[in-house]
Amino acid sequence: MCNRVKTIALEKKYRLNFQPLKIIHMRLSVYILGAFTAMVVILGFLFKTMHWAGADMMIVLGCAIAATLYVPLFSIYKYRKGRTA
Repeated sequence: MCNRVKTIALEKKYRLNFQPLKIIHMRLSVYILGAFTAMVVILGFLFKTMHWAGADMMIVLGCAIAATLYVPLFSIYKYRKGRTA
């Protein structure tokens, strides 16, 4: 009986420290998408400051990507991370 309790405790310890591969891939994709979105918006503001063409499109595209892709993916990532930990 004591041996069984030790194995259950050991399995629980490993399960708490283990992150599934899907969460690692999701974290990477969220970070890359967030960096890309920030880069597009910052470049849009730079273009707007320099009065170059295409500034409005970059700002709108960056905000649209953030609203439709980044925020939902980040929310799903945080939910899944909290559920597995």
